[in-house]
Amino acid sequence: MGCSYADDKKVSECKAEEYQYLIGENIENINNMDFEIKVRIIKPNMMVDRQFIPQRLNIRVDEEGKIKRIYCG
Repeated sequence: MGCSYADDKKVSECKAEEYQYLIGENIENINNMDFEIKVRIIKPNMMVDRQFIPQRLNIRVDEEGKIKRIYCG
């Protein structure tokens, strides 16, 4: 289960819509950013728990470290 724009409550809880501009950027570019919420960086083939936390921002990156997806959970 993920977060989508169709589910406005979940999107607004983690504020994923505010960070969509980062898609395509290198993950290194966000090192100095100050997030107001918990953030989880998910790398390829990385094991993650299946616990859905609506207030957590997930940032999924590819093999080259480029941000591919930003969503709640």
